[in-house]
Amino acid sequence: MIMKAQKRIFTRFLHTYIILIITLATACSKVENNYTASKDDEFLQKVHKELYSSTDSIIYLIEHYNTEDSIMYYKLNNLLSRAYYIKGDINKAHELNKRTIFYGKNNSSTDDLNAVLADAYNNEGVYYSYSMNNKMDAIENFKTAYELLNKDPSNNYRKITDISINIADCYHMSGEYSMASYWYRKTLLFTDSLELKGFEMPIYSGLAKLYLDLNNFSLSNQYFNLAEDYIDSCTDYEKFFFFNSRGNYYFFTKKYEDALPWFFKAYNIIDEDFCRITSSCNIGEVYLYMNNIDSAEKYINKAVGISKKVGDRSTQYYIKGLVIQLEIMKNNIDKAENLINELNSKFNFVSPEYIYLQNKRMKMLYEAKGEYKKAYFYNQKMEEYDDSLRNMKIINMVSENDLRYKNDTTIVNKNKKIELSEKKIIKMRFILTVSILAIILLIVSFALIYTLNQKKQEQKHRAMLATLNQLKMESVKSRISPHYIFNVINALMPGLRNHQELQYPIRCMVRLLRNGLSAGNNTTVELAKEIEYVNDYVMLYRLYKENIPEINWNIDSDINPETLIIPTMIIQIPVENAVKYAFVDIENPELSIDIRNNSGTEIIVKDNGIGFDYEKVKNNTEKQETNEKGTGTGLKAINEMLNLFNMNKKNKISFEILHSETGKGTKIRIFIPEDFNYDIL
Repeated sequence: MIMKAQKRIFTRFLHTYIILIITLATACSKVENNYTASKDDEFLQKVHKELYSSTDSIIYLIEHYNTEDSIMYYKLNNLLSRAYYIKGDINKAHELNKRTIFYGKNNSSTDDLNAVLADAYNNEGVYYSYSMNNKMDAIENFKTAYELLNKDPSNNYRKITDISINIADCYHMSGEYSMASYWYRKTLLFTDSLELKGFEMPIYSGLAKLYLDLNNFSLSNQYFNLAEDYIDSCTDYEKFFFFNSRGNYYFFTKKYEDALPWFFKAYNIIDEDFCRITSSCNIGEVYLYMNNIDSAEKYINKAVGISKKVGDRSTQYYIKGLVIQLEIMKNNIDKAENLINELNSKFNFVSPEYIYLQNKRMKMLYEAKGEYKKAYFYNQKMEEYDDSLRNMKIINMVSENDLRYKNDTTIVNKNKKIELSEKKIIKMRFILTVSILAIILLIVSFALIYTLNQKKQEQKHRAMLATLNQLKMESVKSRISPHYIFNVINALMPGLRNHQELQYPIRCMVRLLRNGLSAGNNTTVELAKEIEYVNDYVMLYRLYKENIPEINWNIDSDINPETLIIPTMIIQIPVENAVKYAFVDIENPELSIDIRNNSGTEIIVKDNGIGFDYEKVKNNTEKQETNEKGTGTGLKAINEMLNLFNMNKKNKISFEILHSETGKGTKIRIFIPEDFNYDIL
C-alpha cells in the first residue's frame, strides 16, 4: 500500500486534471457561453478530448499550431503544460506555466485573460504540490487562481469548484485537516447551492479520505459509499482515483483481503506509468502485510522498474522503503540496513508521514536483529507522531466545521437560490428579447437575400438569352458567308448551261444553303448532318480553289452518326479555317477527322498546313495573313457557345488546340462527355 501522503499527492494531481478536462469540455456545450465555434475553438476541443489518450500527438499538434489570437495561444500553452505533466517532464511544464503568468502580469486584465491566468496558476499549484512537495506555495498559487476566477464568477462556477477542491486536497496533504474540512465543506455548499453536477465523487472522496486519516472509519465509509453512487458516470482516471482511495480504507482498517480487489481494479483500468507505479506499490504493500512475499516482490519490483522512468523524489523514497521492508521480511537484514543508510544519506528532507513509516521500518529492522531496546525507541516515536496527528483539537475543529455547515446550509441555500432565480429571470428576459429581435432580423435578411437573388437570376437569364441569340446569328453568318457564296456562284455560272456534271455541285450548294439556314436556328445537330454539311462545303470549295484535299473520315463502328448529337459548327468551323488558310504553298495537303468513342465522344481534326497562333486569333490581336482575312470569329463563337453549354456542368465539353506550329500543321481535339446534357437554361 502506497503511503497516505504519497497517495494523496498523486491522486490529487490526477483529480486536478481529470476534473478540469471534464469541466472545460462540458463548459464548451453550455448555452451561457453562447459562441460560434471557430477553427481555434474546434482545435481546443480536440486537444482537450485527446490529451490523455494521445499525449505525444497532442504535444506535437499544439507546438505546431498557429493562431493569431493571443488568448487562444496561452490557452494552448496551458494545455501543453498539462501534457508535459502527464509525460513526467515537470520542469518543462513549470517553464510553460511561467510563460503564461509573465504574459498575464504584463497585460491589461480582462475576463478571458483572468481565466487563462487562473489556469496557469492552477498548473503551478500542481507543480509545487506534486513535484516540489511545497504545499504552502501550492496553496498560494491555487488561491491566486481562485481569486482571479471570482472576478467573473457567473462564467466560472465549475472552474471555481475545481480550484476549491484543489485547495482542500492540498491542505489535506499538508496535514491541516481543519482547513481541508473547511474547503471541502465550502465546496460542497457551493455546488449544492448552484445545483452543479459532476463534482459529487471528488468531494465525497476527499471527505472520505479526510476522515480515514482521522481514524473515523465509520464516517469515512459513509462518504465512500456516497461517492461510489457516482462512479459509473466518471472517467477512467476518476475511477482509478476512487479505486485506490477505497482500497486505502480497507488497508487502514486492516481488511487486506478486501483492499486487494480495489487495488487490482485500479491497476487494470489504466495502463500508464504514473498509474501503474501507484497501483503496483499498493498491491505490493498489501501482499507484504498478508505475508505473501513472492507476490509482494513481484509488484514492488514492477514499481522499482517504472520509478526509473517516472516519479518524483517522494515516490522514489517510498518505493525504496518498500524494498527495505521486503528485505527485512526476507531476513536479508544486512542488505536492509545498508539500504536504510543509503536512503537516509540521499534524502535529507521528507514529509513527516514518511518519517513515520521510516520509524516503523527501523522498528522492524531492530526487532529482526534482536535489538529490542532500539526497536522500542522507534515504536515510541511512531506512537508520538500518531497521537499528535489525530489529537482531539483537530477532531473538534472538524466537528465545528460540520456543525457550521449543517446550521448555515438551509439559510445560505435559500438566499442563494433566490439570488439565482432573480438572475435567471433577468437572463431569460434578455435572451427572449434578443431572440425575438434576431428572428425578425433573420426574416428580413432572408427576404432581402431572396429578392436580390431573384433579380440576379432574372438578369442572368436575360443575359444568357441574349448570348444565345447572338450565337445563333453567328452560326448563320458562319454557315452562309456572302463572300463564299459569291465565289462558288462565279465558279459555277460559266458552265451551268453546257456541263451536265455541274448539276451535282449545284445540288450540294442548295443543300448546303438549306442546312446552313436550318442550323442557324439550333445550337445542336446530328453528327450525320454535320458530316454532310462539311463534305458539301469542302467539295464546293475545291471547285474554285486549288490544293484543297478531300477529308479522310475515320469513325468508330460503334458510333451512330444518325443519333449522336454534337454542338452545331463544332466540326465545320475548324474545317472551314483549314481549307481557307492552312494549305497555302503546301504540296501534299492532308485533312483528316477521327471520331472515337472514348468514355465520351472524341473528335480529332488534323491537317498538315501552315499552322496558326490560336491565342492571338481568339483575342483578336492578329489576323491570318492569307489571301482572305480571317478574324477568328468562328473560333470565338465556338468558345462562347461551349461556355454556355458548360455552365454549371460537372463534366464539360472541351475544345483544345493540341498542336499548331508554322510548317507543322494543326491538330484540334474536341471532347464531349458521355450523355452530355445540352440544356442551357
